[in-house]
Amino acid sequence: MTATGGNGTVTAPYAAAGFAFCTTDFPDQVASDPDGDDISTTYSVRYIANIQSVTEAGNYTATLTYVATGTF
Repeated sequence: MTATGGNGTVTAPYAAAGFAFCTTDFPDQVASDPDGDDISTTYSVRYIANIQSVTEAGNYTATLTYVATGTF
């Protein structure tokens, strides 16, 4: 993940290059903003998929659901 604009940050270890999501720690905090002001921060999430060489070529899809919860 990356954060641009504003003063929000990505929480470790999600800010590290090459981090692989760990379902045993789920759910957990992935980003934060220290003062919650009105300055917008844009967060970007990127995914990589590893497949075997024998996987048939084609288009594959998955549904991802994000839930954002404010903590005040």
